[in-house]
Amino acid sequence: MIQTTQHVFDTLTTQPTPHTLEVSYANSSVLLRTHCPEIVEQTLHRLIPYFRFGEATPEQLQQLDTVWVCRDAKLYRQALDSLPSEYSLVPIPSQYEGGSFTDGRLYDLDGSLLFHYQTNGVLVYSDRVRRQTVLLGDDTSHLAIEARAILKDNLLQRMEEANGSVIFHSSAVSFDGKGFLVVGRKGAGKTTTLTGALLRKEDASFVSNDFVMLDSANRLHGWPEPIGISDFTCKLFDMSPEQTEGLRTSKGKLIIPYRDIPSRLHVMIAPSVELQAVVLPTSDFTQPSGFYEVDPVEARAILEAECRTPHDPSRPHWLQYVEVDESALVEQAQKRIDDLLRCPLIGLRIGHDFSEMARSLFTKLTARSSL
Repeated sequence: MIQTTQHVFDTLTTQPTPHTLEVSYANSSVLLRTHCPEIVEQTLHRLIPYFRFGEATPEQLQQLDTVWVCRDAKLYRQALDSLPSEYSLVPIPSQYEGGSFTDGRLYDLDGSLLFHYQTNGVLVYSDRVRRQTVLLGDDTSHLAIEARAILKDNLLQRMEEANGSVIFHSSAVSFDGKGFLVVGRKGAGKTTTLTGALLRKEDASFVSNDFVMLDSANRLHGWPEPIGISDFTCKLFDMSPEQTEGLRTSKGKLIIPYRDIPSRLHVMIAPSVELQAVVLPTSDFTQPSGFYEVDPVEARAILEAECRTPHDPSRPHWLQYVEVDESALVEQAQKRIDDLLRCPLIGLRIGHDFSEMARSLFTKLTARSSL
């Protein structure tokens, strides 16, 4: 049976794949290979404009890691039938217990991993030796969902960290080509700051919400994540029905899918921008809005708390094979935090009149970042 299962995956990776694309994010690239054009369309549609796509060159076919996405009911059934008796179940790493992606079974295939999603049935095979990932199933939409997850939250994210980037739980906005990284603890006002800048226009462009990649060249890279806007923020900025109608709610917030941000908020998306300054918001609605003097010790504590390198509990790195030295990533993250502390640090107090202040927010931030 072991040979049968291995034969399934060997067969999949030797089939002709008329659709072969280079998928790039920031400074990293992988190949996406599939025989199904619908999978390509559904996968790419949800990742543009943050991820770039192009025809692969012959050299890239030989050099780049590969994600195979295969819709084949017969081979899928063969692979499923061989799993229960021939491969050993291994525990899902404890740091991921309770996550939405842990509704499945993890198998050890002679050093490589195979994950079987119980919710949608997709099999994800991570081949550490050949540096490739194979997704196998019989439903196009489910395969596209998991292909996006592998590309977005596993391989390319970890590759970027291996290339010197660091991840922060933060927001980012571009104003006149200058990038502002907005970092704060939960409830500090990151999304309120971002939303205020976008709704008050002032030539601000959306970069990212909740997740920002800072590369070794001091450039901020956005990530395809939605914006969750509280009822308070909607009222504060007097958002129109055109901007909020039909949005779903989650945990008391209106969720704007990132692809709807341009039409809902009437702004452009800037996938990446050079870092200009770090904004550290705090909310106190008993006070007027303004700026405050940043304590470097507190700023370091906030940046360290919101850094998601080397470990982000919301993204299952165990489903990928990119080997990294976590102690080296810790040092890398500390170095990037040191770099950020040498950038202009702007303390922003969000008060009861923030809606008015937001009308000229980034003009003021730009002026302060030049002091």
